Amino acid sequence: MKRPVKTVAELLGGASVDKSIARYKVSVVTDDTRKIVKGRTLFFMRAKENFDVLEKLGCIAADVYVIITGFKDFGKVSKLVSGKCKVLGVKNIDNVYFSAIDRLYEFSNKDFVFIGVTGTNGKTTVAGIIYHLLNKLGFKASLIGTVDNIIAGSKSPAVNTTPDYTSLREMLFESRIKGYKHIVMEVSSHGIVQDRIKGLNFAVKIFTNLSRDHIDYHKNMANYFLAKKSFMEAGKYGDWTIVNLDDRYGRKIKLNGKSRTYAVKRDADCRAVDIFSWDKGVRFKLKTGEDDTFVNMSILGAYNVYNVMAAVAAVSAVTGLCVKEFCQYVKTFKGVKGRLTAVCKDIFLDYAHTPDALKKVLQSVKMMGYDNIILVFGCGGNRDKGKRAIMGAVAGRYADFTVVTSDNPRDEDPADICHQIACAINGRHKIMIDRRQAIGYAVKQNKRLKNSCVVVAGKGHEVYQVVGAKKISFSDEEVIKEFCDI
Repeated sequence: MKRPVKTVAELLGGASVDKSIARYKVSVVTDDTRKIVKGRTLFFMRAKENFDVLEKLGCIAADVYVIITGFKDFGKVSKLVSGKCKVLGVKNIDNVYFSAIDRLYEFSNKDFVFIGVTGTNGKTTVAGIIYHLLNKLGFKASLIGTVDNIIAGSKSPAVNTTPDYTSLREMLFESRIKGYKHIVMEVSSHGIVQDRIKGLNFAVKIFTNLSRDHIDYHKNMANYFLAKKSFMEAGKYGDWTIVNLDDRYGRKIKLNGKSRTYAVKRDADCRAVDIFSWDKGVRFKLKTGEDDTFVNMSILGAYNVYNVMAAVAAVSAVTGLCVKEFCQYVKTFKGVKGRLTAVCKDIFLDYAHTPDALKKVLQSVKMMGYDNIILVFGCGGNRDKGKRAIMGAVAGRYADFTVVTSDNPRDEDPADICHQIACAINGRHKIMIDRRQAIGYAVKQNKRLKNSCVVVAGKGHEVYQVVGAKKISFSDEEVIKEFCDI
């Protein structure tokens, strides 16, 4: 992408700008020292958790045009850079920072139709289906998600579920100049709390569900829900809100303006009945108040009925089309990498890393008719320790045999994590810390059983293990193929 170029004066607008720097041309506005481009950067000294930018000033000052800082830091910063670059003090540095980025990328909500998906599980699949349907209907859409970002037709691996403020504006700029109006986004709780989506007006907001996750960050479920709720209930009265009524948190969300609800167990605007799941997909009847629509899915897992309903409701809301006019395209959606993917016969890969997601995956696999389920999974280190025993209990209840293994142990001892999981498994299980060996063992055992399958859960699309501070190359999919001789 060719970066836009603005002068310092243009970027800072009403802020008082020294004439000596007003005409400097800038193509990078950032608060991240890693994104500085020598001779082209306007750097904002914003507070960051666990990072002291003052230690870096001596190194970065020679590479940036201007350092923007709060008045309280002005004297200290000026002294540390010792004339290597200009220092400008401003009030409300956060507001100035956001405005500068918006001016650089000429952002305006009127250029886009934003569709945001939030919730604990299902965001990636819902966003993927919406993106797929919009493109099938001839709309030019970009996708911003957990696995990939597809911006104006160009795909790249995602770094965060919801990108940082600057990266997001870069993606929107690229979409705008290439004529891509519809933006389908996964909206994470981190993205909401950290103001990554600040300033975006969402035409459609979708709530999938809420269950235990990110407690290490939010501290408790109340705060976690509050983040999601604040997104769903914000915005203009004319926005669409789409909510899962079968989820108890979904029923707590106030429906403003135009809304659509979906459910399997309760009365709702969109309701699925006669669900049938097998190893080739799922089919169900969708009741929307129009004529009943029969929906066929190529993706696996009965829980995906909820994701399809959410996506169909969103596409109908944003396009004004009846469900029957586009529901045939659901079958051509091939799924998201690492989401209940059949890597080879009777061996499945899934991203499930929360108790609720693990339960739904195992239940869905059972519905396919298997007599035995061998589960391989672990829990991440330096994250919510409370969910480990809960996930162990889920494994014991819904799997016939569990192999507990390592999954991004980070700074913790993987053996300790495995034992915290295993102590809650009321059923047959084995601890094998080496994840490659654990997968190989499960595949080997599966070959000895009739009507049996393996579910390798937790990492899905990820192609690494985080050990300490290092990312070590590791792909569950490749390991499965290796042991299946593919």
